[in-house]
Amino acid sequence: MQGDYEGFGIKGKGQASPKINPERFQDSADTKEEAKAMKNQEYVPPIKSDKSHKFFPEVEAGFFRAGIIGGGKICGILLDAVGEGRLDRLNMEIVGVVDKNSMSPGFLSAQKLGIFTSNDYHQLYFLPGINLLIELTGSDEIFEDLMRTRPRGVSILDRRAAEGFFSAFLEGPDDMSRKALINHRDAERRIQAILDSLPYRVMVVNDDKTVNMVNQTFLRENNLQGEDVLSRYCYELRYGLDKPCAECGRPCYLDEVKKSKKTISTIHELIGKDGKESFDVVTVSPMFNEKGEVVKSIEASRDVTERIALEKEAEKSSIFLQNVIQSTVDGIVVVDTKGNVLIFNQGMENLTGYTSREIMENGHMGSFYDMDVAKDNMKTMRSDKHGSVGKLNATSMTIFSKTGEEIPVMLSASIVKIEGKEIGSVGIFTDMRETPKTSRFLRKSI
Repeated sequence: MQGDYEGFGIKGKGQASPKINPERFQDSADTKEEAKAMKNQEYVPPIKSDKSHKFFPEVEAGFFRAGIIGGGKICGILLDAVGEGRLDRLNMEIVGVVDKNSMSPGFLSAQKLGIFTSNDYHQLYFLPGINLLIELTGSDEIFEDLMRTRPRGVSILDRRAAEGFFSAFLEGPDDMSRKALINHRDAERRIQAILDSLPYRVMVVNDDKTVNMVNQTFLRENNLQGEDVLSRYCYELRYGLDKPCAECGRPCYLDEVKKSKKTISTIHELIGKDGKESFDVVTVSPMFNEKGEVVKSIEASRDVTERIALEKEAEKSSIFLQNVIQSTVDGIVVVDTKGNVLIFNQGMENLTGYTSREIMENGHMGSFYDMDVAKDNMKTMRSDKHGSVGKLNATSMTIFSKTGEEIPVMLSASIVKIEGKEIGSVGIFTDMRETPKTSRFLRKSI
């Protein structure tokens, strides 16, 4: 695609302007004189092409008709400056604004001002008289595509150069000064660096649920690029929805935080397209303005699917173990180092007449076990003179029922340790009341 004019620099002689990298700010000049003038950053009037195309109308020398790619904050500030006449001395007119998100601030401001808007930056090429493209997304891919496909006679200003060049013209009593703009950008970079250092996904969301900022972990785990994220809706990025979570029957943690003004943390279950379930730990905190109003929310999340799976397996194992313990005919008791009962199975209930609730909530092993005998048994288990240390071989003894009846039992016990530290003991009580009768029966039958 080729227009009537080709080649201009970025400023007139005598005007002060920040230095701009000539390798990135370059046009399609064909002559050495034009290239030299561009490198020195001096204005060169448009030169007519040898070919006679009528794609662009005549544009006054030194007058910029610019299209902006990227409708974010900087675009909005530029359009405000245009509306207030603070860019008049540049002889510039903004003729088009492009952004993938039609709800971005610059896109909306352009529509209010009656400026051409589109979601495809290639449409800027067809605007009459356009001779400057201002690329504000910071995307190398977009910049390189612009360099390849722009019409002849159209120059490009990248984001870094644009911020430096225009900041001097944005000063005003009712707007952000140049210093404030630089400080704002520095603060954003520092915040971004902090977020990028975190190992879990972080997403900052505006009040309208558009994404304000994400960290590198978020981009990497979601297979996204920076330009794919900003100003898109959180529910679109996180869950692939086309409307807010609340309208899809899902909980919206951002709404909950805005209402309560408190941090919430929960485990969120997700079902993938393949039907597999996964789990995220999600923590959402409010961000306040000077009036104490919630203006943004910050969500931190990390995948805990593996941990949840292990917990489920542990729970299954625990249930299985409980079933084994409860189904055992013998009485099984687990106590801590102070004698408090932690497990009192059904066999023990049948043996003593106590319920597990009575013993575990209000009782003690002393309710059915002579504590002097218990102390002797613990000494035996800690000694190496009676077999393996930490074990009590089958020993005859007596315990007491709820009614006070003495019950002969055979006790086997072990000390329970975790990482070498003693935390309690477990005892297995076998009812010996039927044993003498069985022995007499066997003797009579011989």
